[in-house]
Amino acid sequence: MPVELRISKTDGIAPIEQKLAKLTSDLSQPGRRSLFAYIASDRRATFFKDIWTSIALATGIDRSRDTEVIAWGLQDWAGLADIDGFALSHPSLVAMQRGVQIFTDRNPRQRLDATAVRRCISMSGGLLGSEGARYRTVVELDPELPRAAVLSGGLKARDTFFDFVRDALQDVQISSQASGRRAVNPAKNAILEWLFELHTNGYEHARRDESARLLRIQKHPYPNRSKALEHAQQLAELSEYIESQDERPSNRMFNLVEASVSDFGPGILDGFLSTYMGEAYCNKPRHEVLNRLLHDQLSCKSSDPNAGLGIGQALQAARSLDAFVSLRTGEFSLYMRGQLDDSPILKFREGPFPSVVGTHWQLLLPDKTARNDTRERRA
Repeated sequence: MPVELRISKTDGIAPIEQKLAKLTSDLSQPGRRSLFAYIASDRRATFFKDIWTSIALATGIDRSRDTEVIAWGLQDWAGLADIDGFALSHPSLVAMQRGVQIFTDRNPRQRLDATAVRRCISMSGGLLGSEGARYRTVVELDPELPRAAVLSGGLKARDTFFDFVRDALQDVQISSQASGRRAVNPAKNAILEWLFELHTNGYEHARRDESARLLRIQKHPYPNRSKALEHAQQLAELSEYIESQDERPSNRMFNLVEASVSDFGPGILDGFLSTYMGEAYCNKPRHEVLNRLLHDQLSCKSSDPNAGLGIGQALQAARSLDAFVSLRTGEFSLYMRGQLDDSPILKFREGPFPSVVGTHWQLLLPDKTARNDTRERRA
């Protein structure tokens, strides 16, 4: 019998993790089985839902004999180019790249035209949401579109990346009049450096045919903290972080800015263990090796002037900005709750967790620019 995965419009991270655990258990039975995945088109119920849905789907696809995806509740592909539609969502792009057929939910079912989706991404320079949207998503598809055009211009890739992310952050913040693109903030610059390093590492080490890499900058506007808490469903660490914030830090609003980087390659730990340097650590406990990779720069390219600031310094910068950080890779899930935690270290969530495909970073920053701008104007 085929295995089913159903992710409804109300499912958050915790329910998706539970369904992922059952899915991997079902697919581990003798004999590879088929997978039918029903994925809701509405993906705004909780923080990071697009990411966790794509994690679960990619993991199921890679463990199944064959997969069919149904855009749950979708009648047709009339809005294929809609950036909020299913066709351009994280799970759709990941399934499409893995050669999975995607159908609408209503009869007669219509199959998604993958060529049309790739054409849409190519024509946009690999950037979705460039005109007044609440987010910017950079899409890179292997092997046909491995470098998004929006990140490929200019003489130096680092400068192009920094300019793009600065502009995106300024665009999605609710009010950002006071600071220009190149305003100096050491902590924010460290975060930009880190995002660049994560994106570059994905390109260098996580490329594989039939895969995707995704970078997203997104704003999450709420009228108050209580509304934001409703979207942190059953994720205790995120709820604690949101509760620690001011009720309305953003000019009578509660706004958070998200930066996320996802790839669907071998994952941080398994990628490292497959290298010459990693061979010496193959018999060590996996969580200890990952902890050292994250905090001791075990694989740092110290001789490379472009190696970046390292995760340790980036976490220190994130904590100074009171940012929430989350990482899902392999069989591990980690977090840091901004200034609620005593030190800039990622903590392991209590498991066990099913092993997943790829490496997925999420960062949430409180958007306090509107409040600061208001104070400056009053002064």
